[in-house]
Amino acid sequence: MPETLLREAWEITKELRLATLYDAAYLALAKLHNCEFWTADEMLINSLQGKFPWVKWLGANF
Repeated sequence: MPETLLREAWEITKELRLATLYDAAYLALAKLHNCEFWTADEMLINSLQGKFPWVKWLGANF
C-alpha cells in the first residue's frame, strides 16, 4: 500500500475509531482520488455520521 494511502487510511481509522484498516483503505482511496465511494455496508454508513458526503449508500437507491 503506498505510503500516502496508508497514512490517510490510518487517519480515517483513528478519526472514526474503526476496528480495522480495511474499510478505511477504501475510504482513503476514494478521498485521495476525489471520487464517490458507494457501499451497501449500512453499518459503515452509520459509523460515518455524514462526515464524508462523497460516501453514498447503495441501499438508499433500492
